[in-house]
Amino acid sequence: MRIFELTTWKTVAKKRVCNNLLLQDIKFSPCGTMLGVASHDFKITIFTLPKLEVKCVCKASTAGVTHFDWSQRSEAIHSNDLSYEVLYYDT
Repeated sequence: MRIFELTTWKTVAKKRVCNNLLLQDIKFSPCGTMLGVASHDFKITIFTLPKLEVKCVCKASTAGVTHFDWSQRSEAIHSNDLSYEVLYYDT
């Protein structure tokens, strides 16, 4: 995964994530300080920006995560997975 600077397309940060599994959903937090990456390894990994350091890993899903959304203040995430579970996490 790489993050580019918008006007020059220079790489700001890069990180290998999720061991080549399918990345299903990638979203920036509303506050702009975190990036969430959902994959088919049953996890949502939250990275801090801009260095892409792992802040936390949300791993209560029993199937691949298909979608997640941030709360307005970036304090929580809710997710859906392939087993139709809806889960909530504090970030």
